[in-house]
Amino acid sequence: MWEIDPRMDLLKENKENEAFLSAQEGKFYVLYFTGRGAVELDLQEQQKTFRLKWIGLETAEWGKKTKVKGGDILALECPFEKGGFAVLYSP
Repeated sequence: MWEIDPRMDLLKENKENEAFLSAQEGKFYVLYFTGRGAVELDLQEQQKTFRLKWIGLETAEWGKKTKVKGGDILALECPFEKGGFAVLYSP
């Protein structure tokens, strides 16, 4: 799991220093948001369902888990004022 490469090429609508992405494409995607922000993640080549979990930097608590479908561009908006992580993984 920890062999995750930088994959900024999969982010769209990313302003400078807004979000950073590391991924093992098709398995794990870890997005770091430096604050509130919104980006698009290109999952067009991934025809599967992923689980998405958020963790806030201030509290270090995990948010609820949701399911998202690949095969398209996924819009992600950080719900935390001071930034956080979005973790997508294939079960």
